[in-house]
Amino acid sequence: MGMKTDGRFDDGNETHLFASSTVGCTVAEVMVQRCVAAWNNHSVQKRGKPLDYIATKANFPLPMGALPSVVDAAKLYRDKGYHLTDEWSFGKDPLEGQGDKQASRNQSFWLEVETMFGGAQGLANEVAQHHYANFQWSILRFCELSEQ
Repeated sequence: MGMKTDGRFDDGNETHLFASSTVGCTVAEVMVQRCVAAWNNHSVQKRGKPLDYIATKANFPLPMGALPSVVDAAKLYRDKGYHLTDEWSFGKDPLEGQGDKQASRNQSFWLEVETMFGGAQGLANEVAQHHYANFQWSILRFCELSEQ
């Protein structure tokens, strides 16, 4: 039974939306990193691994002005007929503007998730196996800590 169906999650509740976004995006980031790592390390017959084509993993400084500003780059992209999705926050953090409380909540939450499930990596493992109980618990726990 889903969290919405059994009344534990209300998609009209801004705190619930914020919690699901925070936990969901963190788990998604872990999964994207895994996908990129798998791609970079996969072997192509007679060509090796994509990672082998990178001579060094160092970043190289670019001269000032070599790249357009974010605003100019977005305009150039849109002017060519492409579409961008502007980011915005999903839901509302009830602790917005209360930095100390946010930091305390986040520290407590991620410590609990680390201790109980192995952190975001552990949650991602569970979600990848279609086991959602720990993920759901994490969303609800984030809500609880946000409302204390």
